[in-house]
Amino acid sequence: MLTEITTKLTQNNSAKEKVLHGAITELGRPEGLLSVTSLNQLVHNPIFLVTSNDICTLFGNIFPLLEEMN
Repeated sequence: MLTEITTKLTQNNSAKEKVLHGAITELGRPEGLLSVTSLNQLVHNPIFLVTSNDICTLFGNIFPLLEEMN
């Protein structure tokens, strides 16, 4: 669903595509934080970890998409 939202937001708008580049990249990663596998592990696996170094990068990539959806 997030991929569809991103596609709609960036359709014929290269400026938005540039702003959402990090989110588009994160959505395209099969093992990225927004992947079904990672979200499933985050919810159901008590030892699944997101390293502190990755949190800032991931948030920086994903926040522009969340802001646009608001």
